[in-house]
Amino acid sequence: GGGELPGVWMPCAAQLHTTHVLLRWTTAGGNPAPRLVPFAACVDVRSLAPADLAPDERAALPGGGGGVEWRVFELVFEGRARERFAAANLAERATWVSAIW
Repeated sequence: GGGELPGVWMPCAAQLHTTHVLLRWTTAGGNPAPRLVPFAACVDVRSLAPADLAPDERAALPGGGGGVEWRVFELVFEGRARERFAAANLAERATWVSAIW
């Protein structure tokens, strides 16, 4: 165990497709950076409570200004690392979890 790098929360635009989520963000250098998260081998989609996150993960979430209360959900895969996402509120998270599942 050990040796895992801490997670990083990055603001991005997400598009839901039938077989994957397409994430897009801009690098510090201003370049577009797409990432595909395929649903192949996805065995679960679940909402997480703040207590389900490690303290460093909770601390790394962006500040909740403007009424944003980040709500985290994760995609669990067979044979590879889980993917975690944060939505701006409970309703948005519920929409994503329902749409993916």
